[in-house]
Amino acid sequence: MTTTGNVTFSNVTQAPVGERTIGDNSRFAPVSQADIEALLTPQGFVKITVPGVNELVYAKLVHGFSLRIYTGCNADGVARPRGQDAIRTQLWGRGGEDNVPFRARGAKRTMRVPTWRKNLLRKIADLTAWAKNPPTKKPTEKVGEKPAPAAPVAVATPKTGNPPCPICGGGTTAPKANRNGNYFHGCLKFPKCRGAVNAS
Repeated sequence: MTTTGNVTFSNVTQAPVGERTIGDNSRFAPVSQADIEALLTPQGFVKITVPGVNELVYAKLVHGFSLRIYTGCNADGVARPRGQDAIRTQLWGRGGEDNVPFRARGAKRTMRVPTWRKNLLRKIADLTAWAKNPPTKKPTEKVGEKPAPAAPVAVATPKTGNPPCPICGGGTTAPKANRNGNYFHGCLKFPKCRGAVNAS
């Protein structure tokens, strides 16, 4: 029993030296390849090889996505030391002109605590539900690339009737002449944005 101020805790346990604990003082649990397979195989998961990944990965197809479980066990099946890694759950898809793989969605890590099975099954269910009804916008960027900036919407500026800026989509000025005598609409955000539209 532990007393802090005027509050007494009777369920607090002290972790042995060398073991880490988390907020609720649960000890990290050892999770072996056999434990992972016993949980995932009945769910339809199979072991896959992912280039450049040195841990056991299991996957299954879910509504056109690959639902992957990165186990935290090394490729030889040996579990990493307790508290040093977590089980990661991710959805992968393919898209774009080159049909390049992209990570569509990931879940928070599943810590290897005594409730890891229940926590992992909940995350699998959450990602499966997301895969069944993903957002309508389809990702087109390749893995590791920044998404392309959205193209400005080509609508006239409501108050002035001037064309929109071709770079930022904002408003433009009334027609002005440049040094050559050609008229243009300049972006209202100049000098931060240097977009211009010919006024011909």
